Amino acid sequence: MTNSGKFVVIDGQGRIGATTVATLLGLRLTHDGHNVVMAAELSVAGTGIAGWRNRTAQTPGVDARAVDLRATRDRLLTDVIRPALASGRTVVCDRYVPSSLVLNYLAGVPGEQIGSLNAHSDRPDLTVVLVRADHLDQRLASRSVADEAAAYRAIAALLTTAGWRTHLFEVGKCSAAEVADNLLAVVGRELPW
Repeated sequence: MTNSGKFVVIDGQGRIGATTVATLLGLRLTHDGHNVVMAAELSVAGTGIAGWRNRTAQTPGVDARAVDLRATRDRLLTDVIRPALASGRTVVCDRYVPSSLVLNYLAGVPGEQIGSLNAHSDRPDLTVVLVRADHLDQRLASRSVADEAAAYRAIAALLTTAGWRTHLFEVGKCSAAEVADNLLAVVGRELPW
């Protein structure tokens, strides 16, 4: 199968399984004949809101954390994503702009700084945002988790309005494998190969 190089992002709430889903989707795309490169925005992937706050607790000021996220993304774009796309490969990335937007917003970074730090990020061909259905999230007793879920929903809508091809996926009671199977169909439907 000829692959024209596509950039797919799997993002979403902390501990929702984005890393597992991204890995499974990458394996399914490879099985379907795509030449896949896996990538991850390491300062965010697998940590969620609490992990990011804990990891950067000693950082002097919220602005430094926002700049750290942007620097990590710049390295990922330069070292992995752009070269893979230029060679016609498909990139499946675990976390990207949506997590930065949510993390910075919830950490109190001013909106204009969030916008300027993320304005020059390469636009994926498809951004999938995973969220839990509110009535299924046992952790919603925690305000920060409820805020995180609402923030990801709002960011998905904002990105769509800004012209990003975005798919909001309510995980519900689906396993990671079921989510990856559903997303494989979404990728096939949304992206012209």
